[in-house]
Parts: sequence; C-alpha cells; structure tokens
Amino acid sequence: MMKTNCLLFVFCAILLSSILFGGCSSDNDDVLNNNVIFDEFTLLQTGDVYYLTTNEAKVSCTFSSQLLDSKPTFGIYYNINKQELENYNGEKVTVGAVDGTKYDVTLFGLSRGTTYYYRAYARIGDLTYMGNIKSFTTVLNSVTNIEISPDTLSLCITETAMLEVSVHPEDASVKDYTYSNSNPDVATVSKDGKVQPLSIGNTLITATTMDGGHTATCAVTVTPVYVNSLSLDHDTIALVPESKTTLEAIIVPDNAYNKNVTWTSSNTTVAQVNDGVVEALAIGNAKITATAQDGSGYSATCDVIVTTLQTDSAVDMGLSVKWANFNIGASSPEEYGGYYAFGETSEKNEYSWDTYLVNHVSAGDYKFDKLDPYYYVGIAKSKYDVAHVLWGGSWYMPEVDQCEELISNCTWTWSSYKDVNGCFVLGPNNHMIFLPAGGWKWSKSYYFNESGRYWSSSFADPHSGCILNFNSAVYRTWSTERPNGLLVRPVMDY
Repeated sequence: MMKTNCLLFVFCAILLSSILFGGCSSDNDDVLNNNVIFDEFTLLQTGDVYYLTTNEAKVSCTFSSQLLDSKPTFGIYYNINKQELENYNGEKVTVGAVDGTKYDVTLFGLSRGTTYYYRAYARIGDLTYMGNIKSFTTVLNSVTNIEISPDTLSLCITETAMLEVSVHPEDASVKDYTYSNSNPDVATVSKDGKVQPLSIGNTLITATTMDGGHTATCAVTVTPVYVNSLSLDHDTIALVPESKTTLEAIIVPDNAYNKNVTWTSSNTTVAQVNDGVVEALAIGNAKITATAQDGSGYSATCDVIVTTLQTDSAVDMGLSVKWANFNIGASSPEEYGGYYAFGETSEKNEYSWDTYLVNHVSAGDYKFDKLDPYYYVGIAKSKYDVAHVLWGGSWYMPEVDQCEELISNCTWTWSSYKDVNGCFVLGPNNHMIFLPAGGWKWSKSYYFNESGRYWSSSFADPHSGCILNFNSAVYRTWSTERPNGLLVRPVMDY
C-alpha cells in the first residue's frame, strides 16, 4: 500500500511539474528540463558561507544519509535574483565528491559587493531535491590581515582568559572570523574569545577571517595548580621503640592538582616512615621529610626523638613540678587507674549529680558548701585531693597552671603504648611520661580510648573543675562538671 502511494505521489508531482513549468527554460540551468522538483529541507540543508572575498565564496552543506543509497549528485544553485531562485532558476555548481554527509562548494567569478542567493540541491535521476534559500554579499572592501592578543598565553588550570582580535582595515566589509583549536582536550575557546583550560598541556588557537581566510594564532599553555605551602602537623614527635604515630602533611592550596608527598627518614635504623606513619625502631634521633611530588620543590620536616619512659615514680621533666609515672589506682604508665569525681577520694558505680558526695542540693539551686573554702585556691593538698589522700607525702593533684605548663612546654605525641592509646609527653630535659587515653565515666557509662581527661585541683566555676584534655589532635586545658569520673595524674614539688 505504501509503495502504491509513493508511486502515485511521484506521478502527480511529474504531472504538476509538466503543467506548471513545461514551457520554462534557462540557458544556465537544466534543473527544470525533464525533472521532478521537491523542496526538501529535512533531507537537505543549505549551509552557511565560511569563506568570502570580493569574487569568491565557499559554502558547506549537509544532507541526510538516506540520500546516499541513491547515489545522487550534489551542488549549489545561486542567483542574484531571489525570486528566480525560488522558481528554480540559477547558476549551477556541481561537486565531485562528498565527505560523509556534507559537501563543500566554491563559487568563483562573483561580482564585488553583490548579494547572492543560493540553495543546495541533490539530483537523483529525474528527481531533484532543493534545500532552503540563504544569501551572502561579496566583499566590497577586503580584509588585509588579522591580529590576536595575546599571541602567547600561560594559564593555570583554574584560570580563564579573554582573547582580543583585530581585523584590518577598519573599513573592511566583512570582519567576521571564527576560532579553531588544535587540542580541544587542553582548552576550549568560545565564540567571544574566552579560553577555558581543561587539562594540563598545550594547544594552538587560530582566528580565521571569513574574508580571505587570514589567520592569527595564540599559543596556549595550561599549567597545574602547584603547591605553594607544605607543613606537617608536628615539628617534633617523641616515641619509644616499637611505637607508632601518624604525621599529616598540610598542603596549600587545597585545589593543588597533585597533593601527594614523598616521605623519607634521615635515619631508618631509628625510625622509618610509610605514607606518614612513623614507626620508632631504636633509641636515637631521626628527621622525617615530606616532599611535594608536583615538582614545586616544597618540603617539610619533623624531628623524631626515640627514647624510653622514665622509671622513677616522680619524673623530673624540667618543669616546675615532678609528674608521677602513672595514675592514681594504676601500677604502670599504660594502666588507666581509678576514676574519681572532683573532690571525692573513692571510686563508685555511678557518676552523677545525684551520687556526688561533696555538694548539698536544694531545689533548683546547687550549693557546694563543703568545697566553698577552696573555690579560689583549689583543693590541692586538702582532704578532697584524692592524690594527697591516697598517696600521701608530697603528692597532690596538679593545679591548672601546672597542666598548662605541661602542654605548652612539652612535646606531645599521640600513639599507643602496650596496645593502649594515649600520649607520650616529652619534657624540655628529654625525660618522658605516658598518659593513657582512659576517657571518663558519666552516670553508668564508660567512654575510653578516644581521649584523655584528667582532673586538676582547680575550679572552673561552681559547677565545674578544670581538666587536662587531649586526643589525637588536641592538647589543652578544659572544664567539665564535677561529678564526672576522671583520671588523676599526681604531681610533686621539688
């Protein structure tokens, strides 16, 4: 049925063509002679002029691949009279070959400063398909040259730039130009000349005039975002043999294209490093270096001191007081020991305001009558000082100033000792203690191995006491409510 309809359509078209155009002829055109003509803008598209001079024009047209099966001939009809071209009269230029589904046509011998109308055609036997009509005007005043600024461009991959093009002479009739790009994977260029980098490399951007095909080029180099600062989160770390810690390389800027670093040790018999993880092997000193891999030349170093823990019960660290080698209730540096509420001297099963023994509670108003005399001086060396009560002698709970001295004057290194997380603390005289991260207790819950919380003997406010607080990233004095169960590391005067 479909085939019958198609034949009927062709027959009617032939008949209509004979009636309408049978008496017409053109010395320059044979499209009407013995041909059936269709305006077919879907299968055949007339393209734009991409090259133009005073007497020459180049046009690119496209067509549907459906036409290829019939092996048509392609070309252009053109005329200075649009109405005549609409009636299928005009000069004809036929092309010898096509490129895929496009073909280019060059029109020669044109008149200067003249408007021409043109349309694509495809001929298959006695059938001729006609494309849509377009126009161009040949050049009256020719382009002599084109300039592009800048002619070389170096861009960081995060930057953009604008190209400026000048077409000469100033009174040139057609000053249109187009951009082309030798390596669009490296950078793109928009119609208005904006260059957008995509990847590291080189490309050549060319501006070409429509009139005469004059060219100017800009050589573009796209460079990476280099590292402009590299530091480590520690300048010095202290470990014991067979312990480890992790150094972090801090890269600036954050969008550096290559943030990888190479890790090296100056003394691999003392300490080795693998992807920032430092492992102590033997007593001694080493220097760990992180070097940026992007070729920027930046590097950072960290001094490693490998030593042993002091065995004295009271450790002289070169500070204002001696620090105990282990916690209240422990017998070795890695043991947590006992958990105590502020001002209490014994452990218990629940830590809360309801079980807190050294306050008096009235409705909505907490009164710490038993500790009121100590609010400004702290509880050190009093009957509420668990270190002084349980260990006796010269031992007492450290004051907050002594905790701050331990933080600011010592080297702190988060690590583990005998499979217990905590911090090695190296004094100015290179004597070292270990503080286990025993966490804290509240109510009947137990939070451990993530941070260390140690009581000082100082008040923060009527509700809270000052504490020594640390984890893998922070070493500080802080405060917490007094009923919390925390660890205690005693101190002793010289």
